[in-house]
Amino acid sequence: MKFLLVFTFVFLNFVSGASFNCTKASTKVEKMICADAQLSQLDSDMGSTYKKASQTLEEKNLLLSTQRIWLKERETCEIPDCILKS
Repeated sequence: MKFLLVFTFVFLNFVSGASFNCTKASTKVEKMICADAQLSQLDSDMGSTYKKASQTLEEKNLLLSTQRIWLKERETCEIPDCILKS
C-alpha cells in the first residue's frame, strides 16, 4: 500500500509538472508546490515563461537577479495560498 501511495505521488507530480523534479523537492515551499496540482501547474508555466524570456531578452542579468529575489521571497511562504499569490 505504501508503494502505491509513493508511486501515485510521483506519477501525479510528473503529470502535473512542476518546473523542478518533485522527487528532489527539499524545501517546504517546493514540497507544497509538488503536493498541489494547481501550484505545480503554475510553477511549470512560470518555468516555461522564464525559459522563453531568458532566450529572448537582452537583459538576462536583470531577469536572473529579479528571479532570484522572487524565489527568496517565495521561500518565506508558510501556506499554499501565499505561494499562489506570489
